[in-house]
Amino acid sequence: MISYINSVNKLIVCAVAVLTILNPAPAILNLSCDVCQNVDIICLNETESEMITGLTVTSVDDAGTVTTVLLDRGCRTVIVTLGAQGTVFATKDATKAVHVPTRSVEAVDTTVSVCRCLLDGVADWQSADPNFSK
Repeated sequence: MISYINSVNKLIVCAVAVLTILNPAPAILNLSCDVCQNVDIICLNETESEMITGLTVTSVDDAGTVTTVLLDRGCRTVIVTLGAQGTVFATKDATKAVHVPTRSVEAVDTTVSVCRCLLDGVADWQSADPNFSK
């Protein structure tokens, strides 16, 4: 079933020039290179990173290694969220991982994931700014 869905999604993505964003939650074990090659932005947490790459993520450096692995698999932008440690991201054009520390805040709603909030913001920004991908 997953193979069929991936094939259909690949055809759709290839046929239409769209920004593709993937939040692999719940985590997808051994995410295929076909999927990665059709993803513009992937945003994942430590658990999802480990399931997809097989690498344990407990630090900023570990997250940097995950960005390299997923860029090598074909993703164009990789964002790894680390909770209180912040976020690490890299792109195919700027492969050096960048750490963005977080500020301590009081949680208002613990049911909304950091990845979801980031991706909602990115999607909104992209839809409002025609030069976003440049």
